[in-house]
Amino acid sequence: MHKIENNKDFREAVIQKFSKTFYDAVINFTNSVANPEFYKTFNMAEAVSREIRGNAAIAYLSFNASVILKQVPSIAFYIAEANPYYFTRAVMEAIASPLQLKQFVESRDIRIKESSVEREIEEFKRTSPELHRRLRSSVGQKGMLGIVIMDKVVKTVGWKAVYNRNIAEMGDAEASKQARNVTGRQQPSFIARDLSMMFKTNEFLNWFTQFGNQLNKIYNTITHDIPMEAKNKHFIRAFSKLTAVALAGIAIWTITNRRSPESPEEVAQAVGENALSAVPGIGRALVSMLRGYGASFPPAKIGEGIVALVKGQKRKRDAAWEAFSIAFGAPYTGPKRILKIAQTGDISHIIGGPPRRKKATLPKGLPSLKFTRPRPPTLIKGGR
Repeated sequence: MHKIENNKDFREAVIQKFSKTFYDAVINFTNSVANPEFYKTFNMAEAVSREIRGNAAIAYLSFNASVILKQVPSIAFYIAEANPYYFTRAVMEAIASPLQLKQFVESRDIRIKESSVEREIEEFKRTSPELHRRLRSSVGQKGMLGIVIMDKVVKTVGWKAVYNRNIAEMGDAEASKQARNVTGRQQPSFIARDLSMMFKTNEFLNWFTQFGNQLNKIYNTITHDIPMEAKNKHFIRAFSKLTAVALAGIAIWTITNRRSPESPEEVAQAVGENALSAVPGIGRALVSMLRGYGASFPPAKIGEGIVALVKGQKRKRDAAWEAFSIAFGAPYTGPKRILKIAQTGDISHIIGGPPRRKKATLPKGLPSLKFTRPRPPTLIKGGR
C-alpha cells in the first residue's frame, strides 16, 4: 500500500482531486491498519507516561460501579439509528438466547469480539503481552469484569438492533456492515484505526484525552453528524441523534447525582454538562471545575500524595493511597467507595456521592453557568 501511496502520480492525483489533508489521512489510516502502534514513540519519558496511563486506568476503573452504569446511556445512540421497535426486538432476543446472540454478533464484528474496556488496556495487549496476561489474570478479570460485561451487552444488543432494521432491505452482508459502521461511529472503540488522530499523535496529549473516547464520539455527533443530517434535510434523523445526546446526558447526570433531574433547569444542566464535557481536551476538566472539583491529572496526583506525606497533611492517607494506586496500577476508586459504605452504612456510596458544588474558578472569558445545589439521593433506600 505504501508503494502505491508514495507513487508521485498517485499522490499528486489524490491531492489535486481532494486535498493534502485527505492524502495524509489515507497514509495515517494505512499505518493504523498495518501497525496499530505506528504512533508509538520509544523515548523514556513517553514510555513512563504510557505505563502511568495504564496504571491510572486500573486505579480509577477497577470495581467502579458508576463506570459500569455509565456504559448504559450509550444505548440511546443505537436507538436513534435503529428506532425503539427494532431495539426492543434485539433486547428480547438477548433475553431469550443470550449466548446465541453473542456468537452471532461476534462472528460478524471483530470489534465487539476483541473489545477492551479502555484504550490503555488495549495498548498493553499489543505492546506488553506478558503484562497484559498478568493484568487479565488479576485485576482485568475481577476489577473490570463488570465494565467488560456491560460494554459488551450494550454493543451486542445495539448491533443486533441495527442489523434487524436493515436485514430485510439490505441482506446479511450489508446489514452487518451497517451495524459495524454504526458501532464504529457511535460507540467507544480502542482499535487504532477507529481512533481520532488526536488520540494517536502525541503521548502527552493522551493525558488530556484519557477516558474521552466516548466523549469524542458525542462531540462528533454534535458538531458533524447532526448538522450534516439537517443539511441533507434528514430532519427526523437529526432530531433522533439530538435526542440521543440529550437522553445520554440526563442518564449520566442521574448516575452522577444519584437522583433524576427535578426541574427544567436541572435537565438543561444535565444536557449542558454532557455537551461541554465532550469538548476535546478541556471539556471534562471544565465540568470538573464547575462541579467544585479540581482539574488535576493523574501524574499530578502522584506528586500531591508525596507532598501530603512529607508535610503531614490531614488527608495524607487518602492522597498516598491514590498516588500509590496510580503509580503501581492498584484499584483505588472502587475500594474507596466500598470503604465508605462500611463506614457510613449507606450503600448508595457504591456509585459515588453527589458532586460538591463549590464556587468554581474558571478562566476569564468563559460564560458562567448556574448550578443547582445537590439534594440527598432519593433513588436508593438507606441514602443520607
